[in-house]
Amino acid sequence: LSARISDEQFVITPSGLGYDIMEPEDLVIVNISDLSYEGNRKPSSEKGIHADAYRLRPEVNFVIHTHQDKASVYGIRGWDLSGLTASILGKRVPCAAYGLPGTEKLRQAVADALSANPSISTRNSPQLRKMRSAFWDIISISCHRLWKRRFPS
Repeated sequence: LSARISDEQFVITPSGLGYDIMEPEDLVIVNISDLSYEGNRKPSSEKGIHADAYRLRPEVNFVIHTHQDKASVYGIRGWDLSGLTASILGKRVPCAAYGLPGTEKLRQAVADALSANPSISTRNSPQLRKMRSAFWDIISISCHRLWKRRFPS
């Protein structure tokens, strides 16, 4: 989870600290241009992906990386999410190429997909969603509807 705080910086959750014990002062300020950061806490290993989202999409103010069950299944299969009705996601959420977490390969695959899409999923990984608002239930509802259409009970 991250939030833009200026044209040059964003704040992101720290690496290795659970949400249940995290305090506001544990968040890490990161510079978009060079990924340098302030403070003693190390930022998330995915800080490069978040920085790319802010660099490529100046209108974006939040990035949420979610481990949502049904959306993750689509990512594992390498399937795009399509037929969505939530305008914040776009009509299609493409699945970016695979790369190991925290690697340049994954960062490039995500940057390529983000440059042309408002939201993406990643192969064998959770969803990455760029947001203009904090209504993050939208992806869960949309993925649930897609799941039901593709795999009716």
